[in-house]
Formats: sequence, structure tokens, C-alpha cells
Amino acid sequence: MKTAVPHLQRDRYGTFYFRVTDAGKTIKRSLRTKSVELATMRASCLNWEWDTMNRRTEPTIAEIQQALADGRVKKLDVELPNGVKLKNINNDADAERARRLLE
Repeated sequence: MKTAVPHLQRDRYGTFYFRVTDAGKTIKRSLRTKSVELATMRASCLNWEWDTMNRRTEPTIAEIQQALADGRVKKLDVELPNGVKLKNINNDADAERARRLLE
């Protein structure tokens, strides 16, 4: 039986489990309760921890390459830590000029 909370499952004996799949491997942990309310609270906490642990803030190289190939990226704007802003880098020539400016 599945419930409304993500990754929360109940086995045939009524015990609740937190179950996730990471890189093709299933991880299953007992929540050590048969109470729906307690299992929901524990699973919600584990969901929050799981999402926080697996959240990426930076795109991967593959995602950037795919966006460039799909044409979703039209221009590049860069702001460096020292406050320098480079805007409207649209092609390789613009990128090369920006590189020479920063040398």
C-alpha cells in the first residue's frame, strides 16, 4: 500500500518503511512503527533530509552542453567575485575577447 507521502510504504504486516532509489540501488529503512501519523512525520523528516542532501545548486557539464545543443542558451552573462560583469557573450569570438580581457 502506498500513501500520499513520497517514499513512504507499508509492508504486508503493517510496518512502515522509507524507500528510495539512488543510482539504481534501492534503499529501504524501517520507520519502526505501524502508526500512520508517526510514520508520516518520520517520513516527512527523512524526505526533507534526502532532498537537502541530494539538491544540486550548480548544473552539471552534461546539462550545460545539452542546453547549448538544444538552443535553450542564447547568451552568457558572467559576474565575477571581484564585481566585474561580462554580458551578452553570444559566440566563441565574444568568449575569446572576454578571456583576453581577463588575462
